[in-house]
Amino acid sequence: MKPEIERKFLLTPEQALILKAEATQRQKIRQGYLAEGNHVILRVRILDETAYLTIKEKTKGSSRLELETPIKLSDGQKLLALCSNQIDKTRHLIRRDYLIELDEFHGNNDGLWLAEIEFDSVEASEDFKPPIGLGKEVTEDYRYYNSYLVNHPYLNW
Repeated sequence: MKPEIERKFLLTPEQALILKAEATQRQKIRQGYLAEGNHVILRVRILDETAYLTIKEKTKGSSRLELETPIKLSDGQKLLALCSNQIDKTRHLIRRDYLIELDEFHGNNDGLWLAEIEFDSVEASEDFKPPIGLGKEVTEDYRYYNSYLVNHPYLNW
């Protein structure tokens, strides 16, 4: 199991639309949370037509342990149906010297735009200087974690 090392940025709608215009690929994502403990989260995700089961360390910061494994789509759909609250978003992929994953949220989180950049090491993450158009960094703000948004929708803030 390896850590997921990422930094997260909050974009205004104007910043997001400019960045979205650079997207070379789009992915439809639906995810729900099956269980949440003091230290881990169990999530099911359907990304386009592929399903995943993910165990994620529940901690703040740019580095969290993550174990993600593909499962049959039919199993993913059944598990997702068990989740009373779900996240629905479109991920726009922007390739520069690094990959930007721009998430456009829908439903109860409509209007929220987050950009994530994953890194191979904590050092690379710390050395990264975000461009001005990437918005305000919210990596340490738990309110922008999907596991929080699923129960505390952005539209209710």
